[in-house]
Amino acid sequence: MAYTNPLDYFSGHAADYAKYRPVYPDELIQYMKDLVPYRGVLWDAACGNGQMATGLSPYFQLVCASDISPQQIALAPADDNILYSVQSAENTDYPNAYFDMVVVSQALHWLDLLSFFREVKRVLRPGGIFAAIGYDLVTVNPPIDELLQHLYQHILGDYWPKERKIIESRYQNMPFPFEERPFPELFMRSNWSVERYVDYLNTWSGVKQYEIANQENPVARIHKELYNLWGNAPLQVSFPLFGRVGTL
Repeated sequence: MAYTNPLDYFSGHAADYAKYRPVYPDELIQYMKDLVPYRGVLWDAACGNGQMATGLSPYFQLVCASDISPQQIALAPADDNILYSVQSAENTDYPNAYFDMVVVSQALHWLDLLSFFREVKRVLRPGGIFAAIGYDLVTVNPPIDELLQHLYQHILGDYWPKERKIIESRYQNMPFPFEERPFPELFMRSNWSVERYVDYLNTWSGVKQYEIANQENPVARIHKELYNLWGNAPLQVSFPLFGRVGTL
């Protein structure tokens, strides 16, 4: 599997990433739009499949969404006021002091933080909002969550990129050169079948790295127990959201 650079873990399965990743809730979109009094131009950095860009596009005059992966950009939903581009988040062609808001969702850990924050400060207008959004491991119920922890820590432990540690710390163990604002308690919730849950697990970067190294799917190692615990009915899955939000 070829990647566009060492920190692009998703181009090789961009279609699955777009199809099986969880969807940001309306409560998050409402919170974010309310952060900005004048909703002129938004930059969705490292936008992936464009989920955040499309969620916020009704509230901004223009949304610029960029990613290093042309495969991800090709699968992002089109909209009249979204301008997609393939470029590095650390070095863009956007004008100085151009954006009213910059957001990066579930991707900050893949970026060179010092270079990216320097770029954000360059392109964000004075008083503009920067928001870094992420989400924790999915939870279902105690037995399934324990099995998931076994997959995450013991089967995939050595295959997670080191950048994953930033997600595990909820973005707390990193510099944040902005005047910080509080972030609310929010969750992504949905009802999933066990098949949908497995499809999501197969989008993990750690799973992909394990497959490359071992030529087998690590999620298959928990299939039997997972299906026994899940049963035939859909179950509610929950992703706790977290964020660092601040003003320039």
